[in-house]
Amino acid sequence: MKKIFIFISVLLSTVFYTQKCTDLQQSINSNGHFNISFTEKLFDSFSETIPEVINIEENSQDNLKLFQNEFPEIYDGKCLKIKTKRYTEYFFCDKDQRDQVPKDRNNTLGKFKLISIIDNFYFFKYSGFEISGYLMYNAKDHSFYSFVSKPIISQDKKILYSYNNDYYGFELNILTLDNYSELTYHLNGDFDIKDLKLTQLKNTDRYSIIMNLIQKFINRDQDNNITGTQYCDRKIKIN
Repeated sequence: MKKIFIFISVLLSTVFYTQKCTDLQQSINSNGHFNISFTEKLFDSFSETIPEVINIEENSQDNLKLFQNEFPEIYDGKCLKIKTKRYTEYFFCDKDQRDQVPKDRNNTLGKFKLISIIDNFYFFKYSGFEISGYLMYNAKDHSFYSFVSKPIISQDKKILYSYNNDYYGFELNILTLDNYSELTYHLNGDFDIKDLKLTQLKNTDRYSIIMNLIQKFINRDQDNNITGTQYCDRKIKIN
């Protein structure tokens, strides 16, 4: 079984001196080695560049039939057999065909569509009861990987990432395909995304993701009346 390593480096910048701006609630789920730092600079322009990325474009073709023909052991026309490197195998089944799904299957019901194929990567969009997101099936290692939103891919196809910002907070997913390291990084709170980009150390295949997030705090008095709004600048680098 692959061991799980988590390495976190936190450097607080001068913008965090007030009590409110030090109140950052984060959760990290990692399989592999990642370095997370808070920094005054987004990235060093002398050592890192901004590489081109591949944005997935959805198509309207009936790709599920194509996928079934290629991988009948993964998709039988009713259910996707979801196998990951970290969790127990389960089935994601079409809710419109629930009567045809074997009763003994450990399954989740919903809708899914194969939206794009890039080399050995098969991208699915799915939704169900209080769940939604994207799945990527990698034909090389026969495993599925999940993303909170539509993944973005480096040109050399060595890293995929996605991010989402909603009422519950900010979330980033990272998958590196050289060693299959995975990271889910979640921040609780109200955020605006000022900047988020993939960077690459020059003349290497080492990547970083840099983010400039603006967190908003609503200040209230003891009677819960709004007394003002505070904005905190969060400059974060993950590599």
